[in-house]
Parts: sequence; structure tokens; C-alpha cells
Amino acid sequence: MPISAANLPVARKGYRDVLSKAGDESHYLRRAKAVNDFHGLGAFLVRNEEFRS
Repeated sequence: MPISAANLPVARKGYRDVLSKAGDESHYLRRAKAVNDFHGLGAFLVRNEEFRS
């Protein structure tokens, strides 16, 4: 489902926030690790496809 024009500013902010943490190595080094933990991978992939299409 495409992002509506009314929601686009909020969606862009959320996307920037996700990318800022995705690129923050210290954030991931500090967080607790779990076996087979894909921590938000699905949500990121869906959001990324929305913005790229």
C-alpha cells in the first residue's frame, strides 16, 4: 500500500530515524544479543521498499 501524501512527512522522519540507528555501530554493539535475532529486519525491508518504489 503506497504512503499517502498526508502521511509522507511522518514516514520520512521514521525512515531517517531507522537509518540513523542502522548506521550507528555503537548502538548495535551495546545492545543485548540473542540467537537468531533479526531485530526489526522485516519492518526495515518493507519500509525500504516503500521508499524505493
